[in-house]
Amino acid sequence: MDIDILGYRKFRKRAYTLAAIEVKATDVPHVIHQAIIRQLYVDYSYCAFWIHEYFSHVLFYITKSFDFLKERGIGVLIFDDVRNEVFEALRARKNNADKYKRKYLLKTLNLNQTKLIE
Repeated sequence: MDIDILGYRKFRKRAYTLAAIEVKATDVPHVIHQAIIRQLYVDYSYCAFWIHEYFSHVLFYITKSFDFLKERGIGVLIFDDVRNEVFEALRARKNNADKYKRKYLLKTLNLNQTKLIE
């Protein structure tokens, strides 16, 4: 599995929260598709873009897809390299990740989790 950025946080003894961030410059439909697939493996799934010369094109598609992303619980992050800040344009909602796929990902990361978080 190829996840652009994968973050995890240990919040109890041997219990982890996983977040996937898919990053693209301009291909909004592709990054949304990837974020949907990642929801099967992680607790939170995000699409991320950075501000650049084609950002108006990206913003058009994000706006067009906003309701769909919100409904699916997929978050949107925007990176402003001038200010060196990340803005959360849409907060991700906790997913109901497939417990076997999530367990596979944790094993791949060598993170032993004794009990899967529901």
